[in-house]
Amino acid sequence: MKYIHYILILFSWVVSSQVNSKIEGIVLNAPCELNYTRNINNQNNYSCIQETNNGYINNYSVTVNNLYNDLAGLTVQQKRIFSEEFHKRVKQNAEEIGEVSKSVKLKNGKNATSVISYLTYGDQKFRNIEIAFLFKKKSYIVNLTSNNLTVSANVEELISLINFY
Repeated sequence: MKYIHYILILFSWVVSSQVNSKIEGIVLNAPCELNYTRNINNQNNYSCIQETNNGYINNYSVTVNNLYNDLAGLTVQQKRIFSEEFHKRVKQNAEEIGEVSKSVKLKNGKNATSVISYLTYGDQKFRNIEIAFLFKKKSYIVNLTSNNLTVSANVEELISLINFY
């Protein structure tokens, strides 16, 4: 009986463990390992799907766009303006279609823009939390999409999953 108890404790720890997925300069600490899925128009996409015990689905994803050529030769001032325009455009795009956006700070002090949106696919409804930011001459969009509309996850919780290396 003692061994069964230890196995149950170990199993519950494994089921609830987080996985650090290294993705092109960042680490996303999600409950599943993000895997490379595709490259479209110089954007690399990584994702994983986690099914919760109560039947909800959470999709963690990261889209990385290499901006090396766009930023090559720019001065520090021009890079700052590029960053400001990037965040301004993310907010503008979100607000044009009625999504909620705001400026946030990441753990490393960098500026980011968060967007919360609701999507419908067939008869399923989804909530999407997006964090968009620039880092190491790349743009990143980190998403958590869930069919649990009452999910307590928020922007700050998603930010807490993002680390830098």
